[in-house]
Amino acid sequence: MSRGWTPPVAVQDHMARKVIYSDNRVTRDVNITWTEEQYKEFMQGYRCVRCYAKVPHAFPESCGTPFCDGYPKGFPMKERQAQVLEEEFDGYEWIGVSRSTFEREQNEMEPQTTKGQSRIWLPGKD
Repeated sequence: MSRGWTPPVAVQDHMARKVIYSDNRVTRDVNITWTEEQYKEFMQGYRCVRCYAKVPHAFPESCGTPFCDGYPKGFPMKERQAQVLEEEFDGYEWIGVSRSTFEREQNEMEPQTTKGQSRIWLPGKD
């Protein structure tokens, strides 16, 4: 995997909640939304849960980013990544059209074909 940083899908700031890190830094809490692919990289140990950088192999001793989360050699992924994910991951969030609208449109879709044409799916009529 190539090393690099990719941004999250969305960040929601919580003005009232605070986080205290291992090096005693205090910051406001945020909810961060990732793509399914990015989340899998965290779970499989190919992306640091603190600085979000990709790493060359699964669960290295550290992410290698100096002072990531206050650790001089980088966040200790092998030792702490799974624990942090378990403690801080708060589930999935639906992004896009409302779930009920999406499900209704999926249920209304009917296959329609015309002689000599490829089969395509079209949304049902209201």
